[in-house]
This record gives sequence, C-alpha cells and structure tokens, in this order.
Amino acid sequence: MDLGRVAYYLDVWRDYMKSHTTKLGFKSTATGFLSGSINSFEDLEEIVDADTARAVDSAIDDLPPMPKTAIYVRILGEKTFVDESSIDRAYGLALSLLEKKLTLKNLY
Repeated sequence: MDLGRVAYYLDVWRDYMKSHTTKLGFKSTATGFLSGSINSFEDLEEIVDADTARAVDSAIDDLPPMPKTAIYVRILGEKTFVDESSIDRAYGLALSLLEKKLTLKNLY
C-alpha cells in the first residue's frame, strides 16, 4: 500500500468521525427482508465507507500513543500540548505504521 491510499483512508475516517449522526448502528429494517435497506448506490457507498472508517479507527487505536495523538491533531484538528516538531515526527511514524496495519485490516 502506498501513502496515497493511507491518505485516502484517513480522509474517509475523518469524514466519518466529523459526521454528526445519531445512528446507533441498528438496521432500519428487520433481518430477513431482501432489501437490507440498500435502495441506491449511495446507500451502498455509505455502508462501505462506514465499515472502512471503523476498520481505520481500529488500526489507529492499535497505534502507540504519540503516533495516535499525531493522527488526531493532523487529521481531526484536535489540540495538544505537545510541540509541533514532535507531532511532525510522530505523524510520519504514524503513516508508516498505518500503512502496515491497514493492510492487516484487509484494506488495500
């Protein structure tokens, strides 16, 4: 996997993390109906993006604390007391670690 794909997955994760949704993860229809609440390509795309974002979130949670913090600062814009140069170094490390972890999560 190249760093361009890692950046793509981080964008999907960012959009998912910043979406203000009240969904609890429950299906809107009963299991057993064939539609599965997928009525359009956009519905399917939303489901796939949410699954991808959860896999990326899991990979980020597996990172050591400093690279994980760097991801949250750079991608989500969270504030930290850690100096900028440390965040820059940790972010580079986080990207290389994520490159391996996302492959293990079956994201290519």
